[in-house]
Amino acid sequence: MLLVSCGAAVSQPVSQTSTVPGSIDPTGTWLIYQNDGSLVTGSLIFVRQRGDIIDIISDTADGTAAENRTAYIRNGRLIYFDAPGGSAAIDATGSRMDWSNGTKWVRQSKSLPDAFAVRHSDKWPSPPAKPTVKPAVTPTPTPTPTPPEKVLPDITGTYTIYKANGLVDAGVGSVFYETGVLTFKVTEGRAFRKATSFVNNGVISTGWSTTGTVSNDGKTITWSDKTKWVRRP
Repeated sequence: MLLVSCGAAVSQPVSQTSTVPGSIDPTGTWLIYQNDGSLVTGSLIFVRQRGDIIDIISDTADGTAAENRTAYIRNGRLIYFDAPGGSAAIDATGSRMDWSNGTKWVRQSKSLPDAFAVRHSDKWPSPPAKPTVKPAVTPTPTPTPTPPEKVLPDITGTYTIYKANGLVDAGVGSVFYETGVLTFKVTEGRAFRKATSFVNNGVISTGWSTTGTVSNDGKTITWSDKTKWVRRP
């Protein structure tokens, strides 16, 4: 979720890009708040609007781009192109985003710093094709009942990892909550890597650019890269 440490100081703002008339303009510098309301210190998110394409980038202390994404706004929600499950409700002023995983972004400034614009001028992603929105067949369509959202069972614990070919991986997986955020960790000896995640309708999306679904008994996680995690007794 674009939770990246940032030690860069904010300088004088640059001029903002033009927006589509009548649309919400989220351009600016944003702060991140966890589910419990605590501020994620040392982290900044930068957002720029180009027409109806939204560019999002996180900054790091060494001045490199840790993550860059593109999104669009539809019916008051910001939605990622490459992960439709990741979305946030935006208030009418464009100053607050409430994300589907419970975290919040609050706009600190409606401008982007000069230093950031120069440093990341080559890192803004190229926008993908705009999604096609089909017009309603009738002006008053019959509403379709919304199915209940799938609730994720308790999946915390230690897991055996199986590769895509079915063999057991040397790493050991673990699932836990860290500062209220569902976190996945793979440990191999003394080395480890971990990623935060968010859940939308039972589907897990992680910072490893993978998605996972959980079995009905909550003991197996099947990932989009064909690997499986099986919870140990």
